[in-house]
Amino acid sequence: MNEQWLEHLPLKDIKEISPVSGGDVNEAYRVETDTDTFFLLVRSNVDVKESFYAAEIAGLNEFERAGIPTAPKRVIASWRG
Repeated sequence: MNEQWLEHLPLKDIKEISPVSGGDVNEAYRVETDTDTFFLLVRSNVDVKESFYAAEIAGLNEFERAGIPTAPKRVIASWRG
């Protein structure tokens, strides 16, 4: 886990960060705060184009508009360092 990633998350009071298995392309983490739980995807050591996650974000937005529950629910931040 890179501390620089955490600096760019719009989250307060992070209690725990745990690696999650199953990702083929990204590193995945469960991030727990005092108020909620989040799913963090990181593609480190690769120059990722802005459009890399565009289809995934669009799909999550469509599910939310249609009232279809998903996990994760929505994208809260995108950062390219």
